[in-house]
Amino acid sequence: MVDTIFRDASPLSSQYLPTELRGREGQVKEVEELLENATVGKRANGFVYGGSGFGKSATLKDVVKRQPQHRFRIVYVNC
Repeated sequence: MVDTIFRDASPLSSQYLPTELRGREGQVKEVEELLENATVGKRANGFVYGGSGFGKSATLKDVVKRQPQHRFRIVYVNC
């Protein structure tokens, strides 16, 4: 058994998605509106930016997960 200071290290994974995104309601709504425009043929481009650990990836994954009827692709650029 490996000793660790973490009770649960799963949130440290890049694949981790919290069950609830607290305080992200405004951002979630913006992304949902953008994707809705894209699904009806309107031009839709998005650019999500911010510091490390701010919840960018989690927010996008959450919104896309709730849109199973559409095939969205998230492109990550780490620079």
